[in-house]
Amino acid sequence: MATVRFPKFSQLIVDADLQQINDLSPALYIEDIGKKWKDLGVIASGYIHGLTYCGNGIVLFGDDVNHVFRSTDYGATWTDLGVIASDGVYGMTYCGNGIVLLGDEANHVYRSTDYGVNWSDLGVITSDWIVSMVYCGNDVVLLGDADNHVFRSTNNGATWADLGVIASDSIYGMTYCGNGIVLLGDNSKHVFRSTNNGATWADLGVIASGAINYMVYCGNGIALLVDGASHVSRSTDYGVNWSDLGVIATDVIHSLAYCGNGIVLLGDYSRHVFRSTDYGASWSDIGVIASDWIFSMVYCGNGIVLLGDRAFHVYRSDCAFKTDECIPEAYVKQAVLTPAGAIIPAAGAEQKQIEGTNHSYYVLAFGQVLAEKADWQFIMPPSYYEGNVKVQILWVATPTTGGVVFDVNFGNAGDSDSCDPVLTNQACAAVTVDGTTRDINISSCTLTTPFNAGEYAIIRIHRETGDGSDTMDGDAEIIGVILQWV
Repeated sequence: MATVRFPKFSQLIVDADLQQINDLSPALYIEDIGKKWKDLGVIASGYIHGLTYCGNGIVLFGDDVNHVFRSTDYGATWTDLGVIASDGVYGMTYCGNGIVLLGDEANHVYRSTDYGVNWSDLGVITSDWIVSMVYCGNDVVLLGDADNHVFRSTNNGATWADLGVIASDSIYGMTYCGNGIVLLGDNSKHVFRSTNNGATWADLGVIASGAINYMVYCGNGIALLVDGASHVSRSTDYGVNWSDLGVIATDVIHSLAYCGNGIVLLGDYSRHVFRSTDYGASWSDIGVIASDWIFSMVYCGNGIVLLGDRAFHVYRSDCAFKTDECIPEAYVKQAVLTPAGAIIPAAGAEQKQIEGTNHSYYVLAFGQVLAEKADWQFIMPPSYYEGNVKVQILWVATPTTGGVVFDVNFGNAGDSDSCDPVLTNQACAAVTVDGTTRDINISSCTLTTPFNAGEYAIIRIHRETGDGSDTMDGDAEIIGVILQWV
């Protein structure tokens, strides 16, 4: 256990088993991929399409106002590259060796050879807007358009050949299954199959219950498709035969991501994410995650999944970096704030020692008449992931009836910030004192992303005597405060 003791104070910051946490294998968290999500806020300028992972932490997507966005840290932060396309971006695929392709609603294909930093406009390639693209290995790339055509490149998208009308309607879904097998789905519910890297195609007929919006290959011959009728269909023989699993989602399904180890995620227009751990055979509803229709999802490895929605938001689910999405309860980190370590301001709580029957202990006594205060200052440990922090205030009292209300004020400061920042207030719910004198009571609240890792942090607690729910006569005596994060 790593323990830091501050000079002059008896306050402890407990950062239990920090090295053990940092050394944990991502494999320990694989079962939790996609369970919980963090909203990164508005990232795009329009609807988000074509989330694509390019390796080495690099992720790209385009939006419907022609911009391309790029991340180099697995989607944690983003850079707007500005207007790249001639119209809304829909299709995007990574071909390896830094080569990325995108297609837009103006029928253009754009090509990057430096992982999406710079782009070249190859001009008008298709006869209608480009809605899907897939890389098949060996320099072969395919794209489908809204005019039912398939186009094929054998040089990583540098030049293209029009294979003509292949589908019955707009082509939204494409996936490569290995060994030259490619599948595509269209808005007329048909699935088409190629066994020669897209050179020729066979129509398998109507497979889906609605317009096919996305397809994904999960390995071991298993392919999935999702449609506009909220159905999922599944094949276990590389797309030759299909089973309709029925209605899975709560609205139109427009995105799928295979995350390895049998884990598949899908997003729908009702903002829900659904999750499968058996290669899409069965599904669980994770609940409402996004702010609007979910248009795109991608798995980036290392337990990280991203999704983009119609409200321009990006959401991130992260297990390998051991956030609160994934860490077992045993690895919760905490800071323990003691009465002896408190700073007592003017009109502050009384810091005193109690001579108990069995041992002596410090308390901070908060009276019922004045709004008395106590402060703590510390450096937030680097293990803090900058998520929510749960505060638990442990206190005792001599009175046996009445309620107590504590408020928690918090703030932080980094480089070049004032060390005396304005504090934010969060009230704890009223707690009725235990009926036995000097039994422990616990008041609690949750602070929303209150601090930054490695920065100066401040906690102030005061008794909210003006609150009508604070009815206990006499002192509420704090014996300790626990801050918990994961």
